[in-house]
Amino acid sequence: QAHQAGQLPQAETLYRQTLHLDRSFAPAHQFLGLVYAQQQRWEEGLVHLREATRLKPKDAAAWINRGEAERRAGLFTEAEASFRQGLACQPQSPEGWFNLGVLLGQRHDLNGAISCYEKALEQQPGHTQAAYNLGNTFLALGKFRTAQECFQHALRWNPSHASAWVNLAVTHREFGEHADAHYALRKALHWQPDSLEAIHNLAQLEEAAGHGAETHAYWQHMARLRPQDDLLQLRTDLVGPIIPLSQAAITRYRAQLQQRLQAPAPQITDPQKLLEYNLAPPMTWTYQGESNRALKEAYARYFSEALQPLPAPARNQRPRIGFVVTRGHEGVFIKCLVRLVNELAHSSELDVRVVCSDPIGPQVLRPMLAAQVRLEAIPPELLPAAQHLHGLAFDLLIYWEVGTDGMNYFLPFLKPARLQAATWGWPDTSGNPRIDFFLSSEGLEPSQAQLHYTEQLVTFPRLLSVYTRPDVPLQVPAREALGLPDGHLYLCTQNLRKLHPDFDAWALGVLQGDPHGQLLLIGDERPEVTRTLRTRLEVTLADVADRMHILPRMPAPRYLQVVASVDVILDSPHYSGGANTNADAFACGVPVVTLPGAFHRGCYTQAAYAQMGVTGLVASTPEEYVAIALRLTQDPTWRQEKSAQIRAAAGALFEDRQTVADLRAWLLKTL
Repeated sequence: QAHQAGQLPQAETLYRQTLHLDRSFAPAHQFLGLVYAQQQRWEEGLVHLREATRLKPKDAAAWINRGEAERRAGLFTEAEASFRQGLACQPQSPEGWFNLGVLLGQRHDLNGAISCYEKALEQQPGHTQAAYNLGNTFLALGKFRTAQECFQHALRWNPSHASAWVNLAVTHREFGEHADAHYALRKALHWQPDSLEAIHNLAQLEEAAGHGAETHAYWQHMARLRPQDDLLQLRTDLVGPIIPLSQAAITRYRAQLQQRLQAPAPQITDPQKLLEYNLAPPMTWTYQGESNRALKEAYARYFSEALQPLPAPARNQRPRIGFVVTRGHEGVFIKCLVRLVNELAHSSELDVRVVCSDPIGPQVLRPMLAAQVRLEAIPPELLPAAQHLHGLAFDLLIYWEVGTDGMNYFLPFLKPARLQAATWGWPDTSGNPRIDFFLSSEGLEPSQAQLHYTEQLVTFPRLLSVYTRPDVPLQVPAREALGLPDGHLYLCTQNLRKLHPDFDAWALGVLQGDPHGQLLLIGDERPEVTRTLRTRLEVTLADVADRMHILPRMPAPRYLQVVASVDVILDSPHYSGGANTNADAFACGVPVVTLPGAFHRGCYTQAAYAQMGVTGLVASTPEEYVAIALRLTQDPTWRQEKSAQIRAAAGALFEDRQTVADLRAWLLKTL
C-alpha cells in the first residue's frame, strides 16, 4: 500500500523488514528492486530483481520487471534476454511484448519493435500506449498513413491521449491536411493545455502558412511556459516574414536580429533541443537579397562553445570522402549530385560514401547509388550522429546543404571529420568557423566573392553537378487544355517564398510593355502563403493585376507540360532559378531571362548559360531584363533561335563529365 501510494522510503523499510523475516520471499525482492529502480538506484535494484528471478524462474512478471530495470539502466543486451525469458514463461503477456518493443525501438530494430507492439495489441486491443508507440515507429519509417491509423486506434480507446493527438497532427501535415492537423492539435491542448509539443507543432503549422504574428505568439507562449529555456526565446526572436510585403519589412527584421545577436549566448543544456526547435538560421535570410556573412557569423558564435569539436581523426592512406544528405533532402540530391558521386566512386584512389538519415535515407538512396558507393546511416539524435561519423574517420565530409534543417546546420559544429566542406546545395555561407571549404564554381561567384564566406572559397571551372535530365513531354496539350490563358505567357517557376519585393517592379514592367502579356506563378502548397503574395501583387501590380495568374500546384509531368507551353521564364531577383527549375526550362528549350545578383545565389542561371555558351538572355539592369523578356515575345524568330540554341547546348549541363575530373583532382591534391 505504501508503494502504491508513492511513499517509497516507507515501502523500502517494509520490504526490508519482510526480507529480514524471510530472505527467500521472492515478491519482496521483486518489489524492493522496483522501489530502487524508481529512484534510479539501478545497481541496488538489480541485485534484488535478479534474486527474484532466481528464486522464481518461471515468474513472467519478475523477468519483465527485471528487464525493464535493465533497459532503463542502459543494459540493453541483458534486458532483451530478460524480456524474452519472461515471454517464454508467459507468451500471452501484452506488457512483456510492449516492453520488448520499447527496447527494440531503442536499439533501432524498428521492424522488431513493430512485431512486438502488434502482438501486444492482439492480446490487449485497448493497450493505448502500444498503439501510440506503434504509430511512432511507423512515423519514423515514413509510413504515414499506417501511423495515422495507429494514432486513431489509440484515441478510440483513450481520447484524452494528448501526445497521440499531436502525432496524428504530424501525419496530417505530411499529406497537406492542414485543417485536420490544426484540429488535432487543438484537441491535444483541450486535454493538456500546457502541452509544449502541441504548441510547438502549432507554431510550425503557422510558420509554414506564412502567419508570422501567430507563429511568434506560439513560440512566445512556449517561452513563457519554460522561462528557464533560453533557446525558446531565441527561437521566438528568429520569426520573420515568410512573404515580405516590402524591402522596409526586410530591413526592420534584420536590424532587430542584429540587435538580438548582441545579447549573451543562450544556455544549451540539451543539444538535441537545437534540432527539436529547428534553430538553424531561417532559410528566408537567403532570399532577402543581402549579405548574410556578418549575421551568420554572429549566430554561429551562439553555439560554438556548447558544441565543441571532436578530436581530429587520423589521415587515411586512401582518402575517405562522405557526402552528407539529411532527411527530406534526398530527392534534390538525387537530381543534382548522385551521378557525380557515382562517377567519382569509380576512382580506385578514393573511398566515396554517402551519409544519410536513418531509416528513410537508405531506402530512398540505395537504389540510386553505384555499387562502389558505401552508404552510412546516422541516427536522428545530434550527438550520437556525430559520434557515429567520428568513428568512421572521414578525411572530408561534404555537406550537400548546410542550414536547411537542424541536423545539417549543427552537425558540422561537432566536426566529426578531419575536414569539412559546404557546397552549393544551399548557396550561402554557413558562418561556421569549423567548416573549412565552400565548394562552388567560377560562374557563380562575383568578384571578391571570398568576402561573402567564412569558409575558404574553392571555385571549379564548371558547375559542380552532373544533373539528371528531366523527362521532357513528347507531346504538349493545347494551352486551353492546361488551363492557361491566351496571350504571351511569362512564367516564374520559383517557389513563392523566394520572390523578393523587387520582383514586382520587374513583372510590372513586362506587363506594362506587353498588353497581351500574362504573368503566371505557381501557388505554394500552403494556400495562406499564396494569398499573402497575391495580396502584395494586387497592390504593386494594381493596373495590370487582372493579367496575373497563380496556377495550382500540379504533378511533375503536367508541370513540365506547362513549362513547355510558355513563351518566357522570368527569373527571380537575388535568388535566381536553381538547378531544378533551370533544368526543366532548358530541357524544354524555353528561354529564361535573368538579372544576376550580387551573391552566388543570384547567379545560377547566368553560370548555366555560360557553361552552355548561350548569350543574349542575361541582363545587367532591370530595364534590360524587361527589354529581353519583351523581345522574346515580340520577335518570334529570335525566340526560336534562342530556344534552338538552348536545346542544342543543354547537354553541357546534363552530360558534362569534366566536373567529375576537376573534383577528383582537387580531392587528391587537398587530402
